[in-house]
Amino acid sequence: MSEAELSSAIAVSYSNATSGLPATNVQAAIDQLEVQIVSLNNVNITQGNNITALQSADTTHNSRLTAIESKNTTQDTTLASLQTQINTVNTRIDNLVLTFPAGTKMTFIQAVPPTGWTGVNGLGNRAIRLVDQDGSGGNSGGSIGFTTIFQSQVTGAHTLTTPEMPSHTHPPTAPYLYFAGSGLGSYGLLPQDGLNPGGVGVSSGPPSSGSDGSHTHALDFRLAYVNACIGQKS
Repeated sequence: MSEAELSSAIAVSYSNATSGLPATNVQAAIDQLEVQIVSLNNVNITQGNNITALQSADTTHNSRLTAIESKNTTQDTTLASLQTQINTVNTRIDNLVLTFPAGTKMTFIQAVPPTGWTGVNGLGNRAIRLVDQDGSGGNSGGSIGFTTIFQSQVTGAHTLTTPEMPSHTHPPTAPYLYFAGSGLGSYGLLPQDGLNPGGVGVSSGPPSSGSDGSHTHALDFRLAYVNACIGQKS
């Protein structure tokens, strides 16, 4: 219908008064035909207007369909590009997985190893120690767990001995008086008159002091950590 070429309809009129024909049965038939022709002409005019409106709507719809088709073409191109990128990423992932031969063990900072890896148990609560390529890699040792070592602790009590003390002297000051053999352990300044009553002696320095007590050093081994698991490539 959009390709149809139509001309605007023109109304047709007929008047029996100006026809010059007598009113006979033939004329009556003609009058009836005239009425029908005028009615059909009005129908044609309405249909012509509707066809014109449809042609205009078709033109608008065609423009919209053209725009939609253009967008579809652009989307198809974009989707094809994305599919190509996805295929490339999948290929790289496949190649990455294939680089680990079966039996390879690795640590993973997650709850369980990923798909394609089997969890290795029996090595929990241990620290990882780096070693040279001397064949000892993969072995384990020690007997005290990680959480036991790295917690708040104190060193054992220790009493200093004479060899552990720094070298030092005690210079004499004033003479001191002590009561020999009395067991009283009492000391005092010697009288100014220099008298030395019986049963006493003179010391050249102050008496020793201290209680020979032990001491400790507080240590805190609550090390910050992150849990990891070991997986073996299937």
